[in-house]
Amino acid sequence: MNQRTAVCDTNPETDREPPNDIVAEQATLGGLLIARSPREAHDLLAEVLELAPPEAFYRPAHQIILGTMVRLADRGAPLDAIALNKELLAAGQAAVVGGAPYLHTLTQAIPTVANTTYYAKIVADHAVLRRLVEVGTRITQLGYTGQGDIADLVEIARNAVNTITVDGSTNDPDTTLLADDYPAFLDEMEHGLDQGTGIPLPYADLQDMVGDLMPGQLVTFGGAPGQGKTSLALDLTRHAARHGRRVLFHSLEMTRREVQTRILSAEQRIPMEKLVPGKVMDLLNDDEMRRFLSHAETISDLDITVDDSANVGLSRIKAQIGRLERNGGAPHLVVIDYLQLMEKPAADREDLRIKEVTNGLKRLAKEKNLTIVLLSQVRRAAVERENGVPLLSDFADSASVERDSNLCIMLSTPGKHDPDHPRAGEAILSVAKNRGGKTGRVDLSAQLHLAQFANLA
Repeated sequence: MNQRTAVCDTNPETDREPPNDIVAEQATLGGLLIARSPREAHDLLAEVLELAPPEAFYRPAHQIILGTMVRLADRGAPLDAIALNKELLAAGQAAVVGGAPYLHTLTQAIPTVANTTYYAKIVADHAVLRRLVEVGTRITQLGYTGQGDIADLVEIARNAVNTITVDGSTNDPDTTLLADDYPAFLDEMEHGLDQGTGIPLPYADLQDMVGDLMPGQLVTFGGAPGQGKTSLALDLTRHAARHGRRVLFHSLEMTRREVQTRILSAEQRIPMEKLVPGKVMDLLNDDEMRRFLSHAETISDLDITVDDSANVGLSRIKAQIGRLERNGGAPHLVVIDYLQLMEKPAADREDLRIKEVTNGLKRLAKEKNLTIVLLSQVRRAAVERENGVPLLSDFADSASVERDSNLCIMLSTPGKHDPDHPRAGEAILSVAKNRGGKTGRVDLSAQLHLAQFANLA
């Protein structure tokens, strides 16, 4: 061990607790709790959040408490200890933060609301100090490892430092002066978005109509049972992966093996009926066998992660995204097959439970700057209409599916259950909602024996 390594390994600085001021955090929360009226509390909360959002607080319990206050304020509810405790109990978080006794302690932490923002500024300052320590540690590691071009390392270090503000509050990347942002906006308008930003679509006419799916969007594909929604989602997944996008596919209905089989069938154009475990060698002809054996190379080039857990809710999706972030890169696209099988929070009615899920997915897409594609069942009665094309009103469980989605695309395969149908072998995609532009209809070839749809010639 050389001298420099020995010094680094015994550095007492690494054992220090990150900068924080718990008393200032308690005083900030206490000031909100003892406000004289809901209006005063809401106004004061806005001032506190401008200085110190929940993530600026060091103690996790305090982050939870302030985040809960934000939810109450969003509903116009009071921010006193009684309302806060009730909300924490409903969310199952009361015990985590110390319950009613700790909330009472917070109300005793500050004699008047007048100094609340002063203490919030102290909280914000310590958040910046923690960020400074974090960035400094990262720059130190860059210096010791020395991996990469020196100029690149210096630029990385400079960018890291630039994420720290000098005015004592945490940097908010979601808040931008429009005039400052306009040059980048103008560049996007003139030259388009950066390569790799959006999710390209596998069908030419649909791509022409709606363009790439963009980060921050929740996109819902609706269809009656058995119409081919999973094949549609896997088409999108494979196409995105072939264009260099990382995809997380949550398969609540099918096993990982079934997903693998469908991808193999579509990629290598081998009929599903021939991909029978234990019988493949007897069922495939020589050309199909060659493609079958070459699939290992194809799949190795596709960055697709499949989660086939039957218990998928918002928390698991967030956890999987976080795991991928830590292991090399967050996904560009998250696909969920499908809404009705997801775990949902407790509520009095099913539409409210669905609303919590779609609201959460929409927020997640924005927070993580990725695209979420959600499959959803529609009423079976939709198939009885002409060509069986569902309407937005056919989302069976909640109007929030339509409301929270940036884009709603409805699927119908008229000949799926009627081989004599005049449109047998075809599929219809109806762009029923598009906040970004056009709506309309796209016709496809339904090649469901190959687990895929394709452009009509």
